[in-house]
Amino acid sequence: MRRNTAGQLVTFSLYKSGDRIANPTRAAGDFTRDLDGAGQGNVTTLPTTDAAGLVFWYPSQPETNADVVTFLANDAAGDEWEPLTISFVTETETLGTIAALIAALNDVSIAQIWGELVPAAYGVGTAGNILGNLAASVWEILTATLTTVGSIGNYIVTKLALITSGSVVFISPVLTSGNVQILQGDVYEDVDGRRLEWSSAGWAIGAASTILVIIRGTKAFTGIRISGTEAGLEMTAAETAALSVGTFDFYVQEVQADGEHITLVDGKWVTFPLPVPLTP
Repeated sequence: MRRNTAGQLVTFSLYKSGDRIANPTRAAGDFTRDLDGAGQGNVTTLPTTDAAGLVFWYPSQPETNADVVTFLANDAAGDEWEPLTISFVTETETLGTIAALIAALNDVSIAQIWGELVPAAYGVGTAGNILGNLAASVWEILTATLTTVGSIGNYIVTKLALITSGSVVFISPVLTSGNVQILQGDVYEDVDGRRLEWSSAGWAIGAASTILVIIRGTKAFTGIRISGTEAGLEMTAAETAALSVGTFDFYVQEVQADGEHITLVDGKWVTFPLPVPLTP
């Protein structure tokens, strides 16, 4: 049923003990309607009927002005037919409105669609190549906008810079997640700028505390308190060469002056095997 619209036809039949009633009697008060649970009221115009047993109700415009219209029929005086209840959920859109929308869409150009899909700042290419434009725009956003440290865009930009410049840079063994990846037999010391470091603005490592780095089932190392928000670990070549190859759970703990332990980092430690040297 369309909302707030007069002249709509509701057709139904009335029954008694399973038999449809032809030309049922209809009197004031037999037919009511309720709008959104506000209470029943008599219909504006009584339904009409025919000899075939069809009953016709034409609700007025106010009788359709609700989200849910409930029509009730009850032959209170003669009990000629059994009560009937019908509920309608109204709709605001009409076939005419939908047709108008379709007609409007037919007039939309590819250029207009492209303008809605991609912000003007990234409208790379021409409107006639949707797939190519989308790919170019995604690439533009990744490499120009989404480039914060640790993002996929930052990774792409960094790798591209290395490839195009032909240079190699050292990447910290501590990943942005806090996990560790080291190479067996390598040196990880501050003098070389390769110390393992973890930090968090939320830490408050005491000045008298010590740092303990535990590789579960493998080794424990005494770390370094760099500051109240930073902890580190230096490892010699001999120390890393003695580590087992594989992936292990590890923890960075603050050991306070009173002996209490506070776990700062809980992650994964990966030790890769020692490379086999090649003879020149």
